[in-house]
Amino acid sequence: MSRAAERSVPRGGWDAVVIGSGFGGTLAAHELVAAGWRVLMLERGDWVPRGPQNWHPGAVAPLGACYSTATPYRVAAGGERAVIGSLECVGGPSVFYGGVSLRFR
Repeated sequence: MSRAAERSVPRGGWDAVVIGSGFGGTLAAHELVAAGWRVLMLERGDWVPRGPQNWHPGAVAPLGACYSTATPYRVAAGGERAVIGSLECVGGPSVFYGGVSLRFR
């Protein structure tokens, strides 16, 4: 932990540490904070910069700047093994979800 990070930790520490600020991490942190816990949320990536480039089809998931295979997932699909990456940004995949999901009304 850096010296700056050490200075920002309150005396007594945290009641819980939540890894990731995507859908699951945010919901977990929200419930814990609502229950009065002191929660530290950690995220691997940075904020996604705002701008028109994020609305382009080439900016989502494996095509975008936030996609990384630095710490890959190895999955088995149909008898074959594949290596996939993840979105490393504050909010994780939830940042991009609304822009790519169909909403039937």
